Amino acid sequence: MAGTAHPLDRFLDELLESAWGTLSKGELEFLAFSLLVRSGRVDLTGTDFAVANVLRTTPTRIRSLRYRFEQQAVLDDPEALDRLIVPANFAFEAVGDDRLRVSVRSKYLRELLAAELMERREIPVAELTPSTIVARRDAIVAVLVRLGVQGTWFETDEGADAQRALVEELTALRDAAEYEAAVQRWTARLGGAGSLAGGLVNVLRLIGAL
Repeated sequence: MAGTAHPLDRFLDELLESAWGTLSKGELEFLAFSLLVRSGRVDLTGTDFAVANVLRTTPTRIRSLRYRFEQQAVLDDPEALDRLIVPANFAFEAVGDDRLRVSVRSKYLRELLAAELMERREIPVAELTPSTIVARRDAIVAVLVRLGVQGTWFETDEGADAQRALVEELTALRDAAEYEAAVQRWTARLGGAGSLAGGLVNVLRLIGAL
């Protein structure tokens, strides 16, 4: 599996997939950036400004590279969302009694969240890629839980039914102890067939869902 290869081996494999001399400067830059991230030389938990300072480039360039890296990581391994659904990626602000304004540092994760809310008709199509998202609190909680439920088994009919039941149960909870007990029950039930994003409970605490 690509995600388990040594960072340098993966870099060389990806480099040699194309005929020599055919990769553009942008493709070579992305391969080098991916190698730096996977080897731990660049830490994407930092801000775009912090990463740009390390690489002596612009935050705009880092924002573009980060987006592509996160997108590719999730395509390679859906459980890579674990590294995105963490408190550092979110900021929440109450707007009225039952609505929240959400700022998401990761552009890729923000687009996933917006697309899910759009499908639920919680936000208009025109707001598919906003810098901030405003929607009902319960809808945001439901989508975050949905994104935090991972694994290819959920793409099967049996897994899809289980996923709906899991999302419904976790979305209804308000107590941290109950949530963590539910996570343990579902983890045991899944038996390796799927997983829950490790940072999800802390993100829900930020919202005040628990």
